[in-house]
Amino acid sequence: MLGYLNDPKSTSLKITNGWLRTGDLAFITPEHEVFIIGRKDDMIIRNSRNINPNYIENELIKHPDINDLIVFGFDDKIYGKKIICMYDSKITLKESELYEFCKTRLEKFEFPQEFIKCNTIPKNLIGKKNQEKGQDKFMQKNISVIIPIKNQQSALIQTLKMFNKQVKSLAILKSL
Repeated sequence: MLGYLNDPKSTSLKITNGWLRTGDLAFITPEHEVFIIGRKDDMIIRNSRNINPNYIENELIKHPDINDLIVFGFDDKIYGKKIICMYDSKITLKESELYEFCKTRLEKFEFPQEFIKCNTIPKNLIGKKNQEKGQDKFMQKNISVIIPIKNQQSALIQTLKMFNKQVKSLAILKSL
């Protein structure tokens, strides 16, 4: 590969000293077999720990009521990233049930902080799970807060208390 077409910045990030840095994470067995286990870009760094979302997905998909899922990291001011799991299921599962399932398969630091039921898992054009689309969908879930300008301070405080979640943006209207 010579580089990305008309994109020298991306080219310089991926090609250094003549080497193509694919970002693939792999290991070699004593029998010299190579196994690719994920991508460096997908790694979730939470509280100084490197967490592989593929590992979490491979464990949680064993739940009998989960049809499909995607796990990704989302910005967290305290821990760096928080782990989000979007899952597709015919029934709505209780968070407590999902956490009990996690206890039998994952270390505590690998537990997702949020489980979100959705009808379809975000995928790209070729059908591969797409973490960026998952992050966009997650962010949209946390956006819609509209505050009238008349009582904006008290409404803002009430809204933030009510949500007890991250609010990504606020829309302040001049009049209703």
